[in-house]
Order: sequence, then C-alpha cells, then structure tokens
Amino acid sequence: LVDCGWDARFKESHVAALKDAVSSTTEPVHLVLLSFPDLEHLGALPLIVSRYGLKVPIYCTVPTFNLGRMALYEAFQAQSAEGDEPAFTLDEVDEAFEQMSPGSGKNHGICTLKYSENLSVKMEDFILRITPLNAGHAIGGAIWRFQWHTNQVVYGVDFNHQAEIHLNGAALAQVSRPSLLLTDSTNWGCPPPPKQGLRQKKLKSLVLETLNKGGHVLMPTDASSRTLELLLLFDSMWQENDLATSFRLVFLHSMAQNVVEFARSMSEWMSNTLSNRFDPTLPQYSSSPFTLRHVEICSDLTDFDHPSGPRAGVRDVSKVPTLVLTTHPSLELGPGRLLFSRWAGSALNRVLFTQRPPPASLAANLVAPSVRPLALVVSVAVKKPLEGDELVDFERRREQRRLEQRRADDQKRFIKEVNQGISSSQLEGEDEELTVSSAAAPNTGAGSEAGNGMEEDGPGAEATAPE
Repeated sequence: LVDCGWDARFKESHVAALKDAVSSTTEPVHLVLLSFPDLEHLGALPLIVSRYGLKVPIYCTVPTFNLGRMALYEAFQAQSAEGDEPAFTLDEVDEAFEQMSPGSGKNHGICTLKYSENLSVKMEDFILRITPLNAGHAIGGAIWRFQWHTNQVVYGVDFNHQAEIHLNGAALAQVSRPSLLLTDSTNWGCPPPPKQGLRQKKLKSLVLETLNKGGHVLMPTDASSRTLELLLLFDSMWQENDLATSFRLVFLHSMAQNVVEFARSMSEWMSNTLSNRFDPTLPQYSSSPFTLRHVEICSDLTDFDHPSGPRAGVRDVSKVPTLVLTTHPSLELGPGRLLFSRWAGSALNRVLFTQRPPPASLAANLVAPSVRPLALVVSVAVKKPLEGDELVDFERRREQRRLEQRRADDQKRFIKEVNQGISSSQLEGEDEELTVSSAAAPNTGAGSEAGNGMEEDGPGAEATAPE
C-alpha cells in the first residue's frame, strides 16, 4: 500500500476503498510506504493501523516520520477545537507511529529509510527491491522505485523537479526508462505555471501590497511540509525589506513550534546549498536555516491575540497588518477558518492560496469563479465553559472513563504478572529437572582432574542450592 491520505473533513466514506484494500484476504497488504508528511498522503494511517487492524511494516523517511506525526497531532487538536469528535485519538496516532526496533520481536511498525537506501522484500519467487528517491516538493518526500528481474516501476506523485530554497529538485536522473510510471494528474488541463522566480515575486508583491494598505493576509497551508518553504521565503522577505517594525509574520497552529524544532534538526535532508551553509564543519557555518528571526510562532489564537516578545506592549495588536501562515488549505477547520470569519468582512484583507484546495470545501468555494463580493455563511465553533447539568454530566462521564481506564490498566498488569509467573515457574521446573538428572548421573571421572572439578562445584553443589 503506497500512501493512505485523507482530507481535513475526515469523512470515513472517503476512505471506504482504503478499508476494503487493507481488509482484503485474497490480496492482503504486506507493507505500507509513505511518500510525504501531510494529511493527503498519511492522514488515514491511524485509522488503518488501530481500527482496521493492519499490522505490517511501514516505511518512510525520517522527516516523514517526524513531521507526519506532527501533522496528525495538529489535525486532532484542530478537530477537538471544532467541538467534533476527532477522527482518531492521540493514542491511535502514537500506535500508528510506533517504531519497529531491531530485536524487539515485532513484525510491524515504522521503519525509516534514507534516500537511495535499498529495501529488499522476499516475494514468492523473486526479490523485490524498493528504493526511496528524493521527490522535491517537501522535506523527506519520496518517489518510490520498485525493481525485480529486469522490471522497474516508479511511483511518483507531487514531485517537483525544480530546486527550491530548502529542497533539491526531484532525483529524476535516478529513474531511467521505467517499465511503468505511476503519477498524479493534478495539473492536467491547466496552463503551465510561470517560472518559480516570477511566482515568488508575484506572491511577495501581493502580500506587500495588502500589508501596506493596512490589511491582513491569510495564507492557509499544511501543517508541516510546504509551509517550511513559505516560512523561509517570507522570513527572508522581512529581513531584506526591514518589515519587522511595521508588520507581523506569524506561523500559527497547535504544533507549529514542534514543526520548526524538527526542521532545525534535519538540515541534511535539505538542498545542498542550504545544508552546506549551515554545516558546522565548514568555515561559513552559522545558525540553523530555520532560526526564523522574524517569525512569531503561536500555538493558538490566544497566543496570536496576546503576543509575547517585542509586540507584548502593543495595545491593539489586531490593528498591526499581519501575514499568517496557518492550517488548513481547505479552511474546513483549524485557526485559518476562525481567522477567515474574523477578517472576511473587510475588503482590505486578502486570502492567498498556494495550492489547489480540495473540492466542495470552503476554500474551493472561494477560488471558484463567481460574482464578487461573495455572500457566505461560515459556521465556527466557540468554546464556552460548561455550567449546571452539562458540567455535572461531563464530570460524571469523565470519572466513568477514568475508572474504566484504571480497570483496564489493572487487568493488563494482572495478566502480565500472571504470564511472568507462569514463565518463571516453567524455567524453575526446567532447572530442577536438569539438576536432578545431572545429580543422578554416575561420576565416571572420580580421581581424575576433571572428576575432582565435578565434585567441588558440580552436580552435588547444584542439587542442594535450592535449599
């Protein structure tokens, strides 16, 4: 199974085919490969592992392992903030990302691979070699190459052949005349995009134009993949144009700090130019590329509305023109939806999308050609403290869940102790049987050097040891 994506609406009907695939007994899934650290490629992983019971090895790169888990944590927090029951729990995310360590005896869990590292899988009558290659597009993103006999099949979706600020281009040179290429058709029928430099220039221009007019810019993006390129782009823009005194640049979601911390530790997965600049063994070494001197990292709207640091004393921070990179691209949940409802009423503000939103979403309605201005009804969740009977009922259910969890933990501990006791008894029985048998054996080496040694610390001493 290559990838198991979901979108921010988390409708189980959208992954019905995935459920059929992992539950099949005629064509069972033997392993899972993950291409990118975002919901579109691994969003349903907790579902298939914890609820559908798929217990197989799962392979990905180190950045996909680290940042993919952060993306799922963020999705859980965003769903919880909406007042909806999350599509998965944090425990299910942890179970899905549990590593398969050597010597543990487990035959399922996450295994990490480096680029160009071969994974050999023994099939019925041949050896299948699977290799992750750099896909560009996102840190740790992979094109998967499958080789057996003279065949070569390549699975490459969302790859980018152009080098970017923090990424090398896709390693297409390592894919030579494949027998079959599997890719996506996202850009089918669309005009060729402008060159990368022109796109970046236009994006910066739109942002600066809005901020100079006193407006805010909302940029809905993913939690942990493409957002890294945007952070570097705008942090550099703030530095070059000395914008920090006039405007805010904010990275906003519940796991934003963790994502940046992981990015700082993975420079070896970035572009050669960037990783060499920050290699401590070279003379031009400086701080991490993700130091992000001009980016305010906020975990929620409370942090956003009451910033710390240089802007802590600003009386009305809402009047400071701000660029916010936040989740989700669909605007179906997350801080982006709340900020949209807050800012959409003013023509000074702007929403900028850097990727095509999923169909039938709020974001898709915004970008669809239609008469402007749009009249939209956007429902948002408001968190209020429980009172009266609702509070009593909540406390009762929470206490019930706590007691059930304690009983389950006690039962697990009891079963573990019983199993350990049985194992210890079996070992003691085997030791006693061995001791008795050895003690009954005739000592044919009496008087010899070996015999003397047997008499001093041999069966006789062992037989009395239990007493």
